[in-house]
Amino acid sequence: MSEVVAAPDIVWDPDTEPDKNYKWKAFSAIGLSMFTMVMSFSIVFVSLSAIADDFGVTLRAVTWVVVAQSLTISAMMLPLGRVADIVGRKRFHLTGQLIFIGGAIFAAFSPSLGVLIVARVVMAVGSSAGQAVSTAMIISVFPTNERGKAIGSQTTAVAIGAATGPVVGGILLQFFAWQSLFIFMAIPTGIAFLLGLFILDEARVSQQTQGKRPKFDMIGAVISALAVVILVVTINNPFAVDWLSPLIFAGGFLGVGLLVGFVFWELHNPAPMIDLRMFQDRIFRLAVATRWIGFLGTTATFFMMPIFLISFRDLNEGVAGMVLFMSALG
Repeated sequence: MSEVVAAPDIVWDPDTEPDKNYKWKAFSAIGLSMFTMVMSFSIVFVSLSAIADDFGVTLRAVTWVVVAQSLTISAMMLPLGRVADIVGRKRFHLTGQLIFIGGAIFAAFSPSLGVLIVARVVMAVGSSAGQAVSTAMIISVFPTNERGKAIGSQTTAVAIGAATGPVVGGILLQFFAWQSLFIFMAIPTGIAFLLGLFILDEARVSQQTQGKRPKFDMIGAVISALAVVILVVTINNPFAVDWLSPLIFAGGFLGVGLLVGFVFWELHNPAPMIDLRMFQDRIFRLAVATRWIGFLGTTATFFMMPIFLISFRDLNEGVAGMVLFMSALG
């Protein structure tokens, strides 16, 4: 194996940054990327009925357009974030955007539902790479006393993306086919890529220190990915097996067992995927739990409501988008 190259000794400090506007310049590039990638999740909800009609499949089958993306992001965001810390955040962030754009174009020209699902997985890989480092990069360019403002601004970009998606999707579907949604998503992502390419500085957003690059926790990455995928597939029950089936119980026990194994491995690993000891901080635990519960509730609404409004109440996509917008606004 080749030797690991030491990272350069970077002493840049955002607290002494002479360009006071750089933090917002960097945020504009990162925030636009976050906005678009979050919007790519909510914008598709209003198009599920149209996709099902176009391909002649059931609503249960077309939900895999969303589930496949969710599975991929959930399984890959943590490992890819760790990879970005090792190889460089800007480089990884931009690579993720290119993969996302390629996946969006691939999705727009998908000839079948199966190909569309594969394209959504490609988009999700790019989204995972782009989003996994966004918080770390934003915090890196803001001074210590403004990090709350930095995280709040990022959360605002995420919220606006979630709220805008159904509205934009509903308007586009009033005039164009569902393929237009994916072409549309490639445009702001391309702009964000160019902004990131010329604005972001690897030394500033990565804040590398002298020494060898940390090892990548491959075992932890595999265990965490398997645990998430098995649990989500078991809960989603895509094959409609009986809820008292041995397969459901086996999936649940296996998923929980893998999570327990992941915790044990990370606590005893000198170079863990994530430092789980952070959860000893009460404020951190409450913040993570609050966001998890919030996303759990809003995602269920965004996922089921457009299908109900469009397929069962016969409302058009524009009206359904406005209903979802009011939920996101709240």
